[in-house]
Amino acid sequence: MGFFGGIIDLLSGADVIIRNKALRPYLLAPLLINIAVYALVIGLGVYFFADLVELFIPTGEGFYYSLLRFFAWIVFSVTLLVIVFFSFFAIACLIASPFNELLSAKYEEFITGVKIDEGFGIAVGVWQECKRLLIYLPIICLLLILTLVFSFIPFLNLAVPVIWVVFGGLMAAFEFVSYPLDRRGMGLGEKFAFIRRSFMRHEGFGIAVYLAMLVPLLNIMVIPSAVIGATRIVVSVEGKVLKQ
Repeated sequence: MGFFGGIIDLLSGADVIIRNKALRPYLLAPLLINIAVYALVIGLGVYFFADLVELFIPTGEGFYYSLLRFFAWIVFSVTLLVIVFFSFFAIACLIASPFNELLSAKYEEFITGVKIDEGFGIAVGVWQECKRLLIYLPIICLLLILTLVFSFIPFLNLAVPVIWVVFGGLMAAFEFVSYPLDRRGMGLGEKFAFIRRSFMRHEGFGIAVYLAMLVPLLNIMVIPSAVIGATRIVVSVEGKVLKQ
């Protein structure tokens, strides 16, 4: 399965949430956490957006400044949207990580028929998530610097959203496949090697997660759907027979 197969994996995760009553008890906590974090982050973003636009976008007269403001507004808006996204993503995943791990374990048990250890516990789950966030942070900082540099180069700055989507897709795929891969005792290098085995499927899945999380209200359901979809990918890539 290639790029579009990854998108189907995410949609399958959402379908499982809707149809499978046995997994619903493991969805309540992540959903409530996602709703609370989403309301907080989007509220702060809306409140401060106008002031930040006026603060960072250059002013002046003439055609050049109008063109520069146009491009700067696009890049700044995208950058702010990315920051809001990553804030929501990081906080929601950090808080919900023990519940996501439990959901992943229960779903893997459901589709394979093999008894799975029910997660690592709250402390270990949060620690695993913190380690992943430490991987993302320097890369995000580098991309923000490149975004600021490119924002003053007309036309080149239009590549910034594409770069963020590609990176966001890879990050989202790594984030969610880490739940089943952590249970298998894989380290950082082994996880990336696993992703490379079916890179386009993982990237398709991750980009679908990334874009869906930018849609208000829809993003509330994305994280548990992604946990299930990523678990399905891991089991499938390993060649195990899925019950559904």
